[in-house]
Amino acid sequence: MKGNYFQEHLSLSEWLMRADVPDRDRLIREDATKRSRLAFLSEMMKLPIVHNTSFRIDDILESSDRFAAFVSSVGRCPYAVRATPPGSGQPVFRNRDLRVPDLVAWIKSLGVDLRQYDFSFEPHIRPTVSAVFVVGNLRIFGEAAHGGILQLNKGIVPQQSHFRFEFDYQTWLFSDEDAMLKNFVRTAVQFVHITDQQARDAIKTSIGARFKGNYLCGYFEVLEAPGVGLVFIDYNRELARDALDVRLSRKMIEPAGHKQITGQSACRGLVKGPARVVLSEDVDRASLDPGSVLVCHFTSPAFVPLIVRASAVVTDIGGVLSHAAIVCRELGKTCVVGTKIATEAISDGQQIEVDGNHGVVRLL
Repeated sequence: MKGNYFQEHLSLSEWLMRADVPDRDRLIREDATKRSRLAFLSEMMKLPIVHNTSFRIDDILESSDRFAAFVSSVGRCPYAVRATPPGSGQPVFRNRDLRVPDLVAWIKSLGVDLRQYDFSFEPHIRPTVSAVFVVGNLRIFGEAAHGGILQLNKGIVPQQSHFRFEFDYQTWLFSDEDAMLKNFVRTAVQFVHITDQQARDAIKTSIGARFKGNYLCGYFEVLEAPGVGLVFIDYNRELARDALDVRLSRKMIEPAGHKQITGQSACRGLVKGPARVVLSEDVDRASLDPGSVLVCHFTSPAFVPLIVRASAVVTDIGGVLSHAAIVCRELGKTCVVGTKIATEAISDGQQIEVDGNHGVVRLL
């Protein structure tokens, strides 16, 4: 990855800060502390995670004995680094897929006061499959894909259509018959199924977790890679509440004549207004009039100012658990994602109705 990785793929906290969502500090704190919760769950219930090694900036810059031994032990293996700030209003710096000496050179080039930051290094993983899912009171639902997690949580162009799934604690529903993803999803969900009462009580007491029956409630990110196996990389208690009213559509329907377009409801509501179709190459110079509906291929960080001003958001691709969808829910912006054809079927300035209750966009 290039040195601008952290600018192209913002963390959830940075999305929340840029959008200035209400109660953002609570969500940012939750995101910033996910590694300690994952470590606790790894110890308590054997949850498989990617273990990281933490250092202070003096260890890194002065190459302390401990840091030198770490660099020697990892050799030329690609690693990732995360610099966690002392306060919730400060940026998180991240980079990955570089050797540790190259990551150190990048750290030195940042040009900011890093004395108060905590730095954690972990192996860079190239996953074959990944998934995001929420365990809630009524059901477990989520999306999975072949390849990396960025196509699910950051909204980058997917390798293929997202694989969607639901489990109402009795019956599984899948959007297609991909045996590999089915097995991966079922295995991942089984890891958060905790049958030991003492373990559940300890988790509730220690980290304020909730359970649905024997299932640990929350938002999870999980991936699998050769030589690594299945590992969890995120556990967030707050985002589970954020997505409780989201329900995955059973089918993707494109009626004749495209009088309406069907996608996934990422945030409920019913909004009418003129469409403002913005392509990715035009986002830096695009503007939005009050009441306009943002229609785009997918929502990168550059779209955040437009999301804030839009009355609703419609995308061609992206999932209901992506960072952009989370921001829309926190802002109360009606949002329909994954329409496949919105930027082609909708003309700039055309009057449309965005039905976030049913995941439908009607061309008026």
